[in-house]
Amino acid sequence: MWVADGFEIPANVARELYRGMLRKLASSDADVVNYPGYIGRRLVGTSTLFLGKSAAGLYNVTTVPSARGKGVGSATTHLTLSEGRRRGFRIGTLQSSKSGYSIYKKLGFEERFKISSYVLAGSSPVRHIS
Repeated sequence: MWVADGFEIPANVARELYRGMLRKLASSDADVVNYPGYIGRRLVGTSTLFLGKSAAGLYNVTTVPSARGKGVGSATTHLTLSEGRRRGFRIGTLQSSKSGYSIYKKLGFEERFKISSYVLAGSSPVRHIS
């Protein structure tokens, strides 16, 4: 499953995201762990744990539209956070979509600032912090 299915982003943007992730996973100091989310044998979700120096980052949490509302996102989020804690991290960070915001609030995350992302056709993503 491409992350594009869950985030509903253009395939070319998803390909660039995955190229970067694959390069990182292939390195000898891989500090990225990806988790799949299944319903039965069908892959319907993902989450990614990025291991930083002092915090564990939770990213790429998504569920395909046909499987939303069935707990897949919550399950992969819990799994990812548990793995970060198991590895000794006590601080977790994430970026949230509008649809995920209430889930993360229920899990105890606090909003510290907002990031807006912009993509110009034919170029790399440019981020502006507001």
